[in-house]
Amino acid sequence: RLSVSLVRQATYRVRAEGTSLKVTLTPAAATAAVLNLTGVAAASATDVRAYPAPATFVPTVSSLNLVGGQTDADLAILRLGTGGVRLRNSGGSVALLADVAGWFGPA
Repeated sequence: RLSVSLVRQATYRVRAEGTSLKVTLTPAAATAAVLNLTGVAAASATDVRAYPAPATFVPTVSSLNLVGGQTDADLAILRLGTGGVRLRNSGGSVALLADVAGWFGPA
């Protein structure tokens, strides 16, 4: 489990090989990950966007939507980029939990 607090417009990168905490999230052969994203106690209305890293754009579609004070979860299936996955909070601040529920490998 990854737990991070994101302020408005903050982006956090999760590497497929692990984080700076040396936590292995998925096998090196994984091409996609299944993440359970949980936003805890959002300070205000916000959305969290999960996308492959190192993408040069932020997607227009969100993975998790929250209103102020809300705690909620959603499942996201995403392709892993060479830099893993990026998690971006659009507004306010929110504590974000990302649990890897599964992964896909090459066909």
